[in-house]
Amino acid sequence: MTLQNDHLLKLFRQHVPDFAFERAEELQSPGQFNIVLVIDAQWIFRFPKSAAAAADLARELVILPRLHGRLPLPIPQPRYHARDAESGGLLFKGYPLLPGQPLLRERFAQQKDDDAEFEDGMRDYVKC
Repeated sequence: MTLQNDHLLKLFRQHVPDFAFERAEELQSPGQFNIVLVIDAQWIFRFPKSAAAAADLARELVILPRLHGRLPLPIPQPRYHARDAESGGLLFKGYPLLPGQPLLRERFAQQKDDDAEFEDGMRDYVKC
């Protein structure tokens, strides 16, 4: 854990004191907008890097429940979140880890070249 991650864990424990866990790791591929901690290989907690990223996470809290069951893929279902007492900005949100592998740029390019069905699925996703 880095000093930054120690700060994030302290923030997390302050807002969710009853959440017991043994291990927290930063996601290996760094995010552009969030720091992502994987807790006990079962939970994802996203901490925004900026006010704009916090606003995007807050919008996700509204949008994701509406998408649940409407798409042919698992949708994160946030179960934890905390807001700053003064600004109201989102400090973090957490949800159970989804099955599968992240769709990183390299994987997307390879999959796109290999699979017409993948392209059809992506078109369906974008239509939603």
